[in-house]
Amino acid sequence: MSTSNNGIEARFSPEYVFSAALIDGGLRLDHFDERPVEPRLMATAERASRRHDDSAPRMSSDPKTRFVILDIALRDGSAITRRFDGLPGVTDPTEKFRDATNRNPACADIPLLIRRMSSADDLRQLLALLNQNVV
Repeated sequence: MSTSNNGIEARFSPEYVFSAALIDGGLRLDHFDERPVEPRLMATAERASRRHDDSAPRMSSDPKTRFVILDIALRDGSAITRRFDGLPGVTDPTEKFRDATNRNPACADIPLLIRRMSSADDLRQLLALLNQNVV
């Protein structure tokens, strides 16, 4: 595994991505921002390794042929194996927005406003919401 200084670099590391999901129970945008990677995540990522499956299709554009098999060896000698098919994507853009805004109540109305936008008044309201100081 290559060394990653921040989340932006670490997003290209399957070991880091799986470690973040395993330890934190899911992936958040802040796992992949400009902040330094968390040592607790990197410690787990560094214990991981990857190997190539020679039977896997080469460079296919078909997402059904793109997969990762994750094997986790537990301390008691047992193992957990899970196959992840396809390419990940955003399944809930509203939840991604909430995550990106740290669930700030001042931003709560923005996703619905965007989905229902139909007038210049809606646009003015959106711009006002986007220009508020929410820090």
